[in-house]
Amino acid sequence: MARPFFAVCVLLVSIAPIRADEKARPGDVHLTLGNPSGATADAKSPDPIDHLMVKDEYALSYNSKKGTPNWVSYRLRKSDMGRAARSATFFPDPDLPKVFFQVKPFDYHFNATGMTRGHMCPNSHRNKDEDSARETFCMTNMVPQTEELNAGSWNNLEIWCRDICFRQNKELFVICGPHGQGGKSDKGLIKTVGNGKVVAPKSCWKVIAVLDGGSTKSPISRVTAKTQLIAVVMPNDQTPTKEVPWEKYVVSVADVESLTGYRFFDRVSDEVIGPLKKKVYGAD
Repeated sequence: MARPFFAVCVLLVSIAPIRADEKARPGDVHLTLGNPSGATADAKSPDPIDHLMVKDEYALSYNSKKGTPNWVSYRLRKSDMGRAARSATFFPDPDLPKVFFQVKPFDYHFNATGMTRGHMCPNSHRNKDEDSARETFCMTNMVPQTEELNAGSWNNLEIWCRDICFRQNKELFVICGPHGQGGKSDKGLIKTVGNGKVVAPKSCWKVIAVLDGGSTKSPISRVTAKTQLIAVVMPNDQTPTKEVPWEKYVVSVADVESLTGYRFFDRVSDEVIGPLKKKVYGAD
């Protein structure tokens, strides 16, 4: 199967390390392997296109010009998942800087746009209890996705991630986000929702580092030449249905870096992570 080709245009971004004198927050674990865009959190003067938000259940870079996250990053272990009831309530992010446009749950206008509120960190990866599950319904964790993508190949990969944690005791570090503009739903080409305030992406991407769980060693030290990295880029249209395996959309992590301009897993030494980024899942 031929894999997509993306023009090489990697943007090298300086990554600010977590200072030893900073008090660790529960969500910092989700940035253990890196901060893809070098996003920072400045309460007094927040960056409108790359604002870091660290929550207990995930971390994200928010883009107020697009009304979506640039990326969402989180660690996934079997202890994060359970059988808590799915929340029925989406809600605006109370932590969003007041100067930013506040996306509301019904701004996606599904009946008119065909665009669903697509989770980046999914409910099924945070349903150990109701409070954790509810946090995934925050609107800063959402991207406009077609119904087919949201419930199709994208969901198939989320299920695979859940299964591998339970069946093989894996620990995953997941980063995902939107790219480009213009999704194709059953309503046609949709460039924005929310009266032009929220960009509907052309595609959605995800990169995953698969580590063995149950170790007391740091995640960084557990990344070796044998570590598996998985990357996908899926079109935000009507083609990636639930009948389409997620493996159809695999690319290399290097491909996603070229597409987005981000650097993934940059806190791992380049000698180790560099060769892994060039591999394509299932190709060897």
